[in-house]
Amino acid sequence: MGQLWEKLLYITGGRLELSKCFWVPVTWKWKKGKPFMVKKQQRGKELVLEESETKDTILIPRKTGSNVEKRLGVYSSCDGTWSGEFKNWISFSIKFGSIVKSSNFGRMSGYLAYHSMWIAKFRYSASVIGFSSPQLDKIQQKIIGPCLSVAGYCSKLPRAVVYGPSTYGGIAWTNIKVVSIFEKLKMLIGS
Repeated sequence: MGQLWEKLLYITGGRLELSKCFWVPVTWKWKKGKPFMVKKQQRGKELVLEESETKDTILIPRKTGSNVEKRLGVYSSCDGTWSGEFKNWISFSIKFGSIVKSSNFGRMSGYLAYHSMWIAKFRYSASVIGFSSPQLDKIQQKIIGPCLSVAGYCSKLPRAVVYGPSTYGGIAWTNIKVVSIFEKLKMLIGS
């Protein structure tokens, strides 16, 4: 089947970059009428494809559903857990927060570092990342405190005040849950 699609793509003017390809065996187990992906498969099969243009045979590596691949800046896996991307964001947020905290920036810099740099980076991949609400909370928890401190606020400031509108006494900082939902809706409407 893989070879058929490779040839169909080639004869229509396209081309697979087989050196970047991989395959994941997916098997489902049904429990009470609901499908669940089987975690470990004992298949010893190999996938070898012939490149239509060069006639070279290339072994396509087999991956499991939990293997994480970085594509266009996002660590994704087909099992839907986003564990690799989550670890990446936790690590990045801790590192970014420590850099902001140790800098000699003025008060406005805490705000700008958060909004112009960190939120902008998150916004780039937010439309495709499937983080849960608790995951988003943990990521934001690592960055918001250091940025608030540099901006001259208490890092323990109630989050209702931090994310609340200025009309009601909040400081109107951006919550990544809002960014995540907005970017997903924007992508849905755009497609």
